Amino acid sequence: MSFHSFGQKFADKDYYLVDSLVYENIKPEYQELLDYSLELYHEAETDMGRIDAVNQIVKLCWDENVWPKYNRWIYDYTREKLKDPQEDTTQFKMKQALAGAIYYIGWSYSVQTDYEKCIFYYEQCEKIYIEIGDSIGIANSLDNIGNIYLIKGESAKALDYFEESLTIRKNIGHELGTASSLNSIGSTYMEHGDYSSALKEFERALELYDKVDFISGISSVLNNLGIIESYFGNYEVALSYFKRSLDTKDMIGDKQGKAMSLSQIGMNHIHLEEYARALTYFEQALILYKEVGDKQGAAGSLSNMGYIHRLQSRYDEAIN
Repeated sequence: MSFHSFGQKFADKDYYLVDSLVYENIKPEYQELLDYSLELYHEAETDMGRIDAVNQIVKLCWDENVWPKYNRWIYDYTREKLKDPQEDTTQFKMKQALAGAIYYIGWSYSVQTDYEKCIFYYEQCEKIYIEIGDSIGIANSLDNIGNIYLIKGESAKALDYFEESLTIRKNIGHELGTASSLNSIGSTYMEHGDYSSALKEFERALELYDKVDFISGISSVLNNLGIIESYFGNYEVALSYFKRSLDTKDMIGDKQGKAMSLSQIGMNHIHLEEYARALTYFEQALILYKEVGDKQGAAGSLSNMGYIHRLQSRYDEAIN
């Protein structure tokens, strides 16, 4: 199912739905995902069945040359279908799917650091969720907007969005979301230098994450608690949080997260003047950063290792 154009072998649009898809350049596991999902699409008897099938590609395929094409397909397809009258249930699901597609467009702009466009699309998501009365969707949109303002350094605006989201989540009894909002509020306080307030929010978030047993959330909050305790100079307490965070990241196979935890553990051992231990943790972090292709993380590990050698007057090793 292909044809040649300008030397490229593109997949047949009638079957694969999108333009300029170079099938042979796609990883085998993603080829398998595409073929399985598109088989479901072509067998589907309803519009929502087709949308759900394609959404699997968007959510599970992280090839930048593939998933954005299918996300755009969902965006175009749902908008076109919503021009016609739909049953209430179908209309609700279609608008949810459209909001999801808009979110991913916004997320792509955040990766490109085009924050104004990102906020614009996140606000479009919020409008759709308000229209269909999806409280969790509204809260998620508010959190997403708040996160972008936090990245931009506009802490006060970020806090407004996080607190509005928190109110919604509490009202509907959404404990996992409440923990997420508390974690975000704590991060905002930490960014602003209000470490005491941040500590309180993180402790409340950890209690809820533990209650619902959400491992990645627990890991994130433990890491934040470690950063706060390190700021306070409580390095032994900080180490206990970072090591617990490291264990949770190991459970979920988060190599980059593990590398960050190892680096933070190493930094606290420097503060405690335990240089041999610190060096061991930075060496472990360096290996993981290289495995995941994080050049910035690898550079940071090398810099920290050089710093330790310099502290101990091993100048040649420090220079290397």
